Amino acid sequence: MDFKSLHYPLTVAEHKSISIAAEKLNIKQPSLSKYIKTLEDSIGAEIFEMQGQELVITYAGEQYLNWAKKILPLIYNLNKLSLLEKEAVLRVVCPIHQSTFINPFALHYFWEKYPNIYVELKEAADPEELLMSGEADLVLLNRKPDRSEYGAKLLAANEIVLVTSLAHPVRRYAVWKEDCRYPVVDVALLRNENYIELRSEQTSKQIVETFLKEQSIILNPVMQTDSIQQAVRTAAAAGALCFIPEQLIRQYTFPEKIAKYSLGTPFKMELYLAYDRRGQGAEYTGYLAELLRSFLD
Repeated sequence: MDFKSLHYPLTVAEHKSISIAAEKLNIKQPSLSKYIKTLEDSIGAEIFEMQGQELVITYAGEQYLNWAKKILPLIYNLNKLSLLEKEAVLRVVCPIHQSTFINPFALHYFWEKYPNIYVELKEAADPEELLMSGEADLVLLNRKPDRSEYGAKLLAANEIVLVTSLAHPVRRYAVWKEDCRYPVVDVALLRNENYIELRSEQTSKQIVETFLKEQSIILNPVMQTDSIQQAVRTAAAAGALCFIPEQLIRQYTFPEKIAKYSLGTPFKMELYLAYDRRGQGAEYTGYLAELLRSFLD
């Protein structure tokens, strides 16, 4: 029995809703529904059932959740035992899809210097909120924190590039310019082109939409996804457009041949490593930041 087998159904029972529980757990609703169904199949009984418009706990569910409430504290204590020999826990939180900026080799060298630092790494929709509430020690943000007690180091200025197929007509109009890593296209040429959107909570999409609005450019959205890989592959196969941070594209190998274009040097997403100057994480932030920078160069 794993932690999710206990925590997930308890959260559903608390909120009497799969959708609300999924939001609280920061997972997708279909994934949670599938997990609960798999759990019910494994124990041979339904934990929840619908009565009219209400989700209620069955008798078998009550028995299961009663035991879950007793077992969970034991699991928490067991997890704490594994950390007793650690000097500190460094809680690192990244925006959705941006944990790839925490390079594994950077962590390797970090642990060579600080072998007794335990790192908890996760993604969340609002890392800054977790930093402010004290639930995170080190976060990746797309802007500097407003409050002076929080330090911030620029990790990267990550260009957001236009990605499409090699055969897309825009290729004929792309030109090379100084200080641009990719051929530059005039955004005016993109009007009414089919567009693969990322979900609205992803910072790169918010930056792209602001940029397009300022340029009075309207695209034709044909699909939305939270998968970087799916967005790029679909754009390449269907001759559509998508806008992806350059660093994230490097994380994948695509069977389709893709073309990457720049929209100009200002079209970048800044990424900061932010921390509480008063917290334990401040001791390790500088060293980890320099390592992360070196692996992004």
